Amino acid sequence: MQLWHGAYGSEPKVISEVLTGEGTVPAFFDALAAVASTPRGGIDAKKLGSYIGMRKNRVAGGLKFVSGKVRDGYKLWAVVPS
Repeated sequence: MQLWHGAYGSEPKVISEVLTGEGTVPAFFDALAAVASTPRGGIDAKKLGSYIGMRKNRVAGGLKFVSGKVRDGYKLWAVVPS
């Protein structure tokens, strides 16, 4: 969550925007791959969204994932201070 918040602040993002990697560091993708990797070594957006959804509102390191509005049928996620 620290890396997500460092890259995007509290701005809501759809998973596909996060996976483009703008404003991130390699460690960010390593963390995402650790929880949502594909057999080919990519990151599965649906799997990542499910992982985040199961952990929304849980506080870790003073931050938490929250879900926002829906844009084009996809849920927006943000990391905010708890």
